[in-house]
Amino acid sequence: MAVLAACSLSEVNQSQRPGGIWQNPSYKNDSTTTLKNRLYVTGLDYPDGYDWRADPENGTVKCSLVVFADGRPVMKIPVGEEYHVSPDPDMHRMIGGHIYTDYSDDNETIIKKDGQEIFRYEGREMILGMAVRGDDIYTLGQPRRGNGFAYRKNGQAVIVKSKGYAFPRLQPVEDSLCFAYSEPIETASGEIERYYHVVNGRTMQVGVREDVRKVWDVIMHQDRSCYLATMTGVSSPVVVNGETMKALELSDGIDMLTSRLLTAGKSLGVEAICMRGDTYSSSLWKDASKYRQFANGMTTNGICTWNDGICCVLNSGSRISGGTIFRCGEIFAFPAGYSAMGSNPIAMLDGILHVGLSSLNGGKPMIWKDGTTQELDINGPICTVTVD
Repeated sequence: MAVLAACSLSEVNQSQRPGGIWQNPSYKNDSTTTLKNRLYVTGLDYPDGYDWRADPENGTVKCSLVVFADGRPVMKIPVGEEYHVSPDPDMHRMIGGHIYTDYSDDNETIIKKDGQEIFRYEGREMILGMAVRGDDIYTLGQPRRGNGFAYRKNGQAVIVKSKGYAFPRLQPVEDSLCFAYSEPIETASGEIERYYHVVNGRTMQVGVREDVRKVWDVIMHQDRSCYLATMTGVSSPVVVNGETMKALELSDGIDMLTSRLLTAGKSLGVEAICMRGDTYSSSLWKDASKYRQFANGMTTNGICTWNDGICCVLNSGSRISGGTIFRCGEIFAFPAGYSAMGSNPIAMLDGILHVGLSSLNGGKPMIWKDGTTQELDINGPICTVTVD
């Protein structure tokens, strides 16, 4: 097993910037300086010897958010209320070689870049998606209490709705940014849902059929608004792609609990958690055909696509069996004593699948790379794995 060198981390106390932020002086984090993609891994680093899994200090122990680029530690940002940086893996993301964090106090939402505040705005929002275009930062957020959503540019509201909800995806499509939302409207026969796609700030209604009873997800695919829906008279959910409709291959007696659409090359995929009786598991479809049904208790904790293939990492609900890595049809077991934590800890780089695995027994976290592993020298879990 190879272990990533952590010499830069040992020099943190000698080279920290104001606010406790450290950045490797040799790291060039301007994405325009290189034509090749990089693998970014983020993780939490607690003091040596602290049991972060049991967390006996109930979240009061200071920790740091560490960024690795291609296996090298390149940035370390202090975490805590006083820094307006959360340990929640859903509240940071890597974009263009920079780490963007969001934090909500009682009254405001605060956005930071590489540990430095860039703007804040009134209201406590959960960020569903973020994108950077030049010097502008776009966010899609929903109130932490109540309904509705807000689409913002540099913190300034572009579209705000007090009812309905946004689907949790801010989707880049070529030079465009897209997201979809649902909004209830009153009719003579009662309240009904209308669905919309927003492309670069322009709103277009999605032409949902009248026999649709529930829309699970909406996505832009090959310049078309596509959706997954439950329809009257059809036993399985249906993928609607333009004029084409295909019912998912779904066995009798199985109910879908959650689902989402994803693009895989020219194909349209579906990832869902389904239940039969009192057992549940994740399943994958590609162009409505069953791609994989996983064993009972196995649920996805991250997913990515590569060409027309689908990869995911799954944790087990069983204390006996461990987790699974699914790589375009191949199955690999987790190393013993490891689990997939964080927010989507999986990405493909140059045809090699990278998965972040965190130790359950006090060991170092590791990156699984098509069957080989590399440890990261931090005391804490891996949060995200990103190619950018």
